[in-house]
Amino acid sequence: MKIMKLELRLFYGFKQGQVLTGITELENFSTINLTRLLVKRGRIESYFSRLNYDYKGKYFVSGNIRWDGNSRFSPDVRWENFWGVGVGWRIDKEKFMERLKCINALKLRSSYGQLGG
Repeated sequence: MKIMKLELRLFYGFKQGQVLTGITELENFSTINLTRLLVKRGRIESYFSRLNYDYKGKYFVSGNIRWDGNSRFSPDVRWENFWGVGVGWRIDKEKFMERLKCINALKLRSSYGQLGG
């Protein structure tokens, strides 16, 4: 589980009457106009589960699922599920590969899953 609190602080405005050339700090201007501070708060919460299976160190299967929630979205679309699956085969562990001394590691992998952002 992961919970993250977010806070965005945006300070904006414009300035006039630069006293010393090249210094852009607010204190170096005679007039500062329209300064505002905008604060937005949010929260992200995630849960993650993963399952791995290994048969004889040669064949591999994995699966995962993630549940993400974001307070910036409306309640009916606040939570989303994402999943993925994968398989792997250590070809170099097979008997027919024993005579090939030039290959010490060879693995075939494939996976599919959903992304979100």
